[in-house]
Amino acid sequence: MLSLPLVACLILIGWKRGKLRLNTRLCGIPYSFRFRLRFYQSLTLDLLQFIHGGYAGNLRRRPRDEKKWGRLRSDPALFLTAHFHNWELMGAWMARQGIPLLSGARPLANAWSQRILIRLRRRLGMKVVFRDLPRSALRHLRSGHCFALLWDQRVDHSDTLAPLFGHALLLDPLPDFLLKHTSVPGYFGVLLPGGSLRLIQLTSEGHISSPASTRSLGSRYHRVLETLVRAYPTSWYGLAHGRFQNRPDTRSRFHVSRETSLASDVMVSRETLERKNGRPAIPLPDSY
Repeated sequence: MLSLPLVACLILIGWKRGKLRLNTRLCGIPYSFRFRLRFYQSLTLDLLQFIHGGYAGNLRRRPRDEKKWGRLRSDPALFLTAHFHNWELMGAWMARQGIPLLSGARPLANAWSQRILIRLRRRLGMKVVFRDLPRSALRHLRSGHCFALLWDQRVDHSDTLAPLFGHALLLDPLPDFLLKHTSVPGYFGVLLPGGSLRLIQLTSEGHISSPASTRSLGSRYHRVLETLVRAYPTSWYGLAHGRFQNRPDTRSRFHVSRETSLASDVMVSRETLERKNGRPAIPLPDSY
């Protein structure tokens, strides 16, 4: 009942209507007022559950995924997910299951909204870093733990392309950077509507990253995401984002994406810190 006024407000202001129409067309998803209504319903319900701090139902794993979840508890791994259904509560559930999870995310543009988001995540017991992502992720992985990243965000500076619904899109180079320096296994994890958790292994342990293997990883990630979106189109909130705006024919090589930019002091102080600590600097991805 609480979601109904929110849905009505979104309809009245036409929130993201143009972007939803464009992105559904690019994905081959039929668009209509009914689709937009269902999308708003899913979005507001997931938002309210996140604010409440509890999922409306029991979360459950597939029996055949038990060994994979066990490896996430005991071994270092790269956990890739997407803006699909309630990914925030999935991360909180993983922490409660004993998985030493650290997540990387970009800060929101609005400082007030960012402070609220930090409080909500902290209340759920989630550990999220917003700055110095490459180094924080490396330290966490080398400590034998699991690092998570939303990989369906827009970037404008990357050498990695992978097709999504027939469109070549740029991918964040951070997973490639982490696999080059750790060779940990990579997984795709998602919470399906209804409470079923799915875990799919994308790369094996000892995976050696290269331009070809990075493209392959991105292609496998996008194939899984396409399957999810086709099955649950109103649960992928990437439809309201600018994911398709960085296609090579539409992006500007001089535009810096606000979705992957970090504080400038990270780039300025990196080599200084390395010299102070007596360690050679590790080259960071261009986006960072």
